[in-house]
Amino acid sequence: MPAQVSVEDELAVRRLTGLLDYVEALVKLDERVATRLSQHKLADGSQFALHQHEIAGLPAIQCDSTDADGPIWLRVQRLQRTTPPVFEEAGKEWIDVSNDPLRVPAIHEALHIRVPEAEQQRLVTVGEARPEDCVESLKTEKSDTPNQKFYDVMLRLEDRPAIRDALEVYCSGPWSHWSELEKPRRRSIAVYQRLFEIAQRLLQSGGSESIELVWGIGLARWKHLAEFIDLPMIECGVEIEIAGHVAQSRRKITVAEIRSFDVNLAIEARRRQGAGNFRIHLRASGGFQARHEPGE
Repeated sequence: MPAQVSVEDELAVRRLTGLLDYVEALVKLDERVATRLSQHKLADGSQFALHQHEIAGLPAIQCDSTDADGPIWLRVQRLQRTTPPVFEEAGKEWIDVSNDPLRVPAIHEALHIRVPEAEQQRLVTVGEARPEDCVESLKTEKSDTPNQKFYDVMLRLEDRPAIRDALEVYCSGPWSHWSELEKPRRRSIAVYQRLFEIAQRLLQSGGSESIELVWGIGLARWKHLAEFIDLPMIECGVEIEIAGHVAQSRRKITVAEIRSFDVNLAIEARRRQGAGNFRIHLRASGGFQARHEPGE
């Protein structure tokens, strides 16, 4: 049978509950309430906010899935960067190709080379160099031929229409196709990398940092007088789960998942007569580092 609770015990419980409510109210009064998502920042000033439209259609990112352990709100598969196709025709020296899909290959209009006198004469004879673009070099070069002369020669791309056409076909064809496929892939990689950095930061801090990762649902935008509210209507604390192989202190990452966990939401909507005030108070227990609001 349950033990009887004395009057003194009930009084002590009420006093303790009142004291905790008083402490909670003091904390709230001292806390600066954020009215915009941009105001949620880490101690170092950095910010992490991810919106639904930013990940829509990205490869290896899946929302609203499930497994044996329960629902998975966001699943990001680790991808590897791919390299652009190689320009395999003659004239590789006329183009610089970057591994960045946002950086268009740079085609050089001119090249500067240093060649022996015999090679300089051959280039002029076959029309690959112009006489006015050839100057005897002041810099000495090692040569097996005594008194060998060297020339600084400028080669012009406009004298090589076939090479220019091949370069333009490469940029508008194979490279452009690779770039369109790689750009969303790099965005997925950036999302995964940011989530991994957040997970590593929490692991290294040992939970000492009082910051959390929050999933926002819906969007509340309201302007009243000088105040502007731009926040999710409902917030839910989430955790990042890393699935992969572990070898001592090193972890090989394959998948980053965001999963819902224990949440305590307190939502208060108050409208004052004549003032039109509307207040939403959201509180999430537990949590992770940074802010996260992919839902709109």
